[in-house]
Formats: sequence, structure tokens, C-alpha cells
Amino acid sequence: MVADRPQTLSCQDEQRSNRKAHQDGAFLHDKYYHESQFASRDFFNFETTSVLPRHRWYYLKEGFSTSLVEEAISRQLVGNNRELHLLEPFCGTGTTPLTAALTGHYCTAIEVNPFLAFTAQTKTITGPWRNKCYFGNLEKVIAASPSGTQSPLEGFSTFTEGNGHDKWLFNIDVLRRFTALQQAIEIHGGTYKKAMKLSAIVAAYKCCNAKRDGKALRYKSNWKDLKYSGDDLFRQFQIHARMIPEDVEEQPINPIFKPRIHVADAREQISTLEDDQFDLVVTSPPYLNSFDYSDVYRPELFLGGFVETNKDLRKIRLATLRSHIQVKWPDVTSFKSTLLDPVLEELNESKGLWDERIPLMVRAYFDDMWKIFKAIRPKMRRGGQVWLVVSTSAYGGVHIPVDLIVADAANQAGFDLEGVYKLRHLRAAGQQWKQFKIVAPPLRESLVILSNA
Repeated sequence: MVADRPQTLSCQDEQRSNRKAHQDGAFLHDKYYHESQFASRDFFNFETTSVLPRHRWYYLKEGFSTSLVEEAISRQLVGNNRELHLLEPFCGTGTTPLTAALTGHYCTAIEVNPFLAFTAQTKTITGPWRNKCYFGNLEKVIAASPSGTQSPLEGFSTFTEGNGHDKWLFNIDVLRRFTALQQAIEIHGGTYKKAMKLSAIVAAYKCCNAKRDGKALRYKSNWKDLKYSGDDLFRQFQIHARMIPEDVEEQPINPIFKPRIHVADAREQISTLEDDQFDLVVTSPPYLNSFDYSDVYRPELFLGGFVETNKDLRKIRLATLRSHIQVKWPDVTSFKSTLLDPVLEELNESKGLWDERIPLMVRAYFDDMWKIFKAIRPKMRRGGQVWLVVSTSAYGGVHIPVDLIVADAANQAGFDLEGVYKLRHLRAAGQQWKQFKIVAPPLRESLVILSNA
């Protein structure tokens, strides 16, 4: 199935090495992967992107670099003297649609998390943009919110002090000042409401007593000493809100190339799109790392009013890719792979799993990816490509070659595999290191390139 290329590994070789690796309790060694042409390109790193105009409006640690999108566009333009149509099924905060728009290409994007989709929509805002009008509205917002007002989130869950909790996300003063800002933006924000609302949410998170750490929100070690106040939030809001028009002026977007960003489940939305429409897909799906992104971005979802109850949050969680175990997934899968079989066998036999549902999660994840590839292919033009960044995983000492199994799923859906390229090593969680009993990092992040021949 996998092409015989210097940077790729055949399914047969991978299957044999997987079985050997599982028997030895070791991971897939480097000798099966050569350093690729992309290894030093920093495609996986959002740090370099997070300082760029517009992109810097919201930091997404899980994001990838604009250089990945630019490289994919550049290669796909060879032989094409027209604007490209891109598809991004896992939009996040919009690196792909924003980069496409800024370079003069069309993009349709899908994101299941309404806060992340809102952020992508805001980052790709077009004109007409009148700074005089924007700053006039901003001054009205500032003047209308000199103090706080009661928030509907007071006393809800761990958002504020109370209910017997010894830790809380926001001090009352912060939450009330945020609420006052929201109300003022709704009245005085005009056509710039989205930009100001994002600034308010970013400011609130900067004054949150917890921060994102891996797959969870963890309280800052000195959160009580920090004593965040409403004035702190107000200062952060003004800094962020005044930065936005600078970026819009430096990097304007032609309204012709404004991306279409859908708030939806990619598994359902892709089928509604027109056939033979897209030249390029550049994306990074949720990794098979049991992260529940609806939970990690819970503060922003509630602050922005994208959800109002835990029941609303659960609806989003159920619509996400089956890459975590925060809900009970239906045990319905159809995808089969000779690469996946030995992994599932080892997982089912492992005594080191921290949850018995992990084998189902793994099986369901690849089933979802296979279905997405099947949905994408008829939407692609002949000669179109898919550039996809994924990471391998490990549970209970069992290495899961996600990149190669995903490539197999795409091949079974009708795509040709151009290559699987290792971008970098990743460190596994501490408990995984002990079970692997090795020194070298057992995980890798890879770029998978597919073509619709």
C-alpha cells in the first residue's frame, strides 16, 4: 500500500516491525525513518506563527505553522495559474483559512468547537475597516464599563468562589468587569463586535487563576497571590483591542478571499460540500492523545456565551472526533487495517492501561479518520493533495503508529500516498517511559502527504 520511497515505510515492514517491537516492549526505532526534507522546517510549531499579525490575536498551543500552509500552496501552484480552493476540516483558530486568505486563495473550513470557530472567523475579518470608527466605538465601550456588573456565571461550577470549592477560575471582580465589558460591546461595538469580544475573552483568560497544561486546566502555583482584579482585565482588554487595527492595516484581506468557516462536525459537514471543488487540504486533526478540547477550552466557551450549561458542553463533546474518553462512544466501527490489528491485540492484553475504554477509543479514532477521508475524496479535484500533521501515541507501553495507520485509512478511501515524513521526536508521558524502558523518546510527529490521482 505505501509507496517505496526513501522517507516512507511500507505497511508490511511496519506490521513486521510493530509485532517485533511489541514483543520486545520497545518502540519503532529510527532506522525505519530517514530524516525527511521537512524535518527542519518547523511546520509543527505555532510559536513562530503566534507572533504574526492577525495570528497573534489568540494563542493556540496545538496549532501548526503558517509555513506548512505556504509550502503546500506553493507546491500545488506548480502548473496552476489560478487561485486555489483549500479545505480545512479541523480549523482550530484558523491558521489555514487565514494563511489562504492573506495569500489570495479561497478556503472552506470546518470547526466543531464554536469558540475556536468564532476566533477563526474574527482573525479573518475583512473590510471595510475604518480605524476612526473602530477607535470611536472602542472609547464608547471603555466609557460604558468603568465598573463591573453581576455575571450569570457567579456561583456556577468552579467559575467563582463558593459552592464549597477551595479553588476557582475567576475572582469575582474579574468576572464582573468582563460581564460589563460584554454588555458595553454589545451596545457600542457596532460592526467591530467580534474583534472586541475576542479581546475581552483573551483578557479574561489572561486573568484566569488556571492555565492550560496538556490535556487539563491546572491552577497556577501562586494563583492566590496574583489577586487578579477587574482593573487587570480592563488593561489587558485595551492592549489587545488596540493591537487589532494595527494588524488589519498591516495585513488586509481582500473580501473576495474571505474564508467560509462552518461551525459543524466535519464528519457530517463535508458531505454537504460541492464535489470536485478543492485543490488542497491542509490540516492537523485532533491527535490520538485523549485530549478533550471542549473541556480544555471550557472557560472561553462559557465566557463567550457559546454554551450556557454543561448539557450544551456535552453536545459539543459528542460531536468531536473520537480521540478521547470523556463520553461513552458507541461501539460501532467498520475500518480494518493490518497495521491496526496488532496494536489492538497488544492494547487488549496490556495490564498498564489507565482506562479500559482506550482500545475502543483507538479503534474509533481511525474509523472516524477513514470516514473523513472517504467524504473528502469526491470533493477533491484530480491532482489535489492532502497535507496532514499527526502524532504517534502510546498507551500501556504500546506504541501506536498513527501516521502510518492514518495513511492506510486514506489509501483505503482512494487516495495515493506521496509520503510519510518524520518532523520531530516527541516525549511520551512519564508513565509511558517506564513501560517502554528506553531512553530515547518513543513518539514522533509526522507529515502525511496524499494525492487524489
